[in-house]
Amino acid sequence: MMLIVGTIPIRDMPLTIGKAAAEGDFLIVDGRRIPCIQGTGAMIGAALATTDYLKLEAPCALLAGDIGQGKGSRDIYEYLIEKVA
Repeated sequence: MMLIVGTIPIRDMPLTIGKAAAEGDFLIVDGRRIPCIQGTGAMIGAALATTDYLKLEAPCALLAGDIGQGKGSRDIYEYLIEKVA
């Protein structure tokens, strides 16, 4: 399983985890629409294209909203420490 972890520049987006999918110009993770034009969204879009081409399982994504204040990053770190470490 591939897990992509990162922040998305969406204010108040809660910690979100789930299998990623493409829908038009957006990504869908746990029912949330996420833009795929820069940063983490672009990386997920590239991973989806690659896994589709290689006929592999789509990646999962662990995301949180962060507009530069660090809250989303802290939420992600806490989740990883509690669930993965």
